[in-house]
Amino acid sequence: MNALVYYGITLNTTSMAGNQFMNFFILSIIELPTGWLGGYLVEKTGRRWTQVVFFTLCMFGFLLAAVAVSLESNTFIILSLIISK
Repeated sequence: MNALVYYGITLNTTSMAGNQFMNFFILSIIELPTGWLGGYLVEKTGRRWTQVVFFTLCMFGFLLAAVAVSLESNTFIILSLIISK
C-alpha cells in the first residue's frame, strides 16, 4: 500500500500541467523534510503509529486534491501535494 501511494504521487508529476522541472523541484522540496520526519517518528513512536499519521495526512491531501480538481485552481493542487507528502 505504501508503495502504491508513493509511486502514484511521484510518477504522476510528469503528467501535471506546467513546467516539468518546476514540478520535480516542488516534489524534491516536499520529499526531503518528510523523509527526515518519517525516520524521526519511526524512532520515537514506532512504525505502526507513524504509518497511521502519514496515511491520515494522505487521506486529507487526497480529499483536498479531489476538491481542487473540481475547482480547477493551481493553488489547491499545490497545497494538496504539500499535505499528501
